[in-house]
Amino acid sequence: MDSSQIQTVELLKLRVLKVLLVVGTCALVGFWLTETQAGVIGGFDQYALPFLIFFYTLLTLFLFIRPDCRSLVEIICVSVLACYFVIAHWLFFISADTASLDQLSYQQARIVQWYILIFIACFVFFDTRPAIMTSIVFYLALALPEVQFLFSGASSRAGEVNATAIVALISNPVYIVCLWGVSLIKDHANTVQGHANTMAKVALQDALTGVLNRRGLLNVIKELENNARYKNHRCALVLIDVDHFKRINDSEGHDKGDETLVALAEATQHHLRQSDRLARWGGEEFLVIAPDLDMTQAETLAERLRSHLDEDTSDTLKNVTASYGVAIFQIGQPFEQAFKMADEALYQAKAEGRNCVRTFR
Repeated sequence: MDSSQIQTVELLKLRVLKVLLVVGTCALVGFWLTETQAGVIGGFDQYALPFLIFFYTLLTLFLFIRPDCRSLVEIICVSVLACYFVIAHWLFFISADTASLDQLSYQQARIVQWYILIFIACFVFFDTRPAIMTSIVFYLALALPEVQFLFSGASSRAGEVNATAIVALISNPVYIVCLWGVSLIKDHANTVQGHANTMAKVALQDALTGVLNRRGLLNVIKELENNARYKNHRCALVLIDVDHFKRINDSEGHDKGDETLVALAEATQHHLRQSDRLARWGGEEFLVIAPDLDMTQAETLAERLRSHLDEDTSDTLKNVTASYGVAIFQIGQPFEQAFKMADEALYQAKAEGRNCVRTFR
């Protein structure tokens, strides 16, 4: 993924985390009130649930104040909830008070259905490898005390209690593997999409200068035509041709010619607006698309580009000049006709001595 796509994913993760914290905290409040009113809240949850509500409320407020600390909040959020589940599992299934129950209690039935939340949160917020490691650590924290309890010979749990604990631990690896598979597919899809985006960018970019190529510029024109903001707006074309470029290639070599084109593209790009687009049209010709300029403004732009090049004293562009042909067309009208007008203006500039700007009127 490129930087813009990564930024989009990071913002999406932040939004999801905010929503999850708000909804999750509200759910904790609901659990606490419902279980208290029904008289089924356990001794541990009498203190644990109010603590979690208070803690996650503070964590939510902190995230809204400091969104740049999202990664830290993710780790704390998952870690605290995982600790709660590990302690609750030990208290509800292994401790002497609960392990001797003759039937499945409400707390036991309720807690096991929420273990999967940790695995989901890990794979949503963490990269694949950290998500797998965190999930395994959480699972082992649940499973090892359970295994030790089962093989200690001290187990006196009722059959349904025993089965509930064991089935919960058997099913958890299935959740981890499923989420790992989804994450693996997602990572592969992102890689493929990244390669596709790179290839698409290369197909629209001039390999030498890095600016748009002819196909890329034609795509820009199509985008302008499809953009309601620019519909029926004027657009300036500035066609640029390096003067005596063949002489540069013949006298100083093709490497020097390539360096000249690269430097010219960089210098031209530097003096354009953000909305303008520069493309290498072919050979030593470049084309500028400048939306929302009239003929006077377009001529001023071309003259500014010409004068900056003429006054450039760098080793690469010293004594290099170019001719400029300017035309105006209305977005939505045939581009070929507008280009022909700019080409005629450029031909006039060449015929009148080069290193000048001419317009098609």
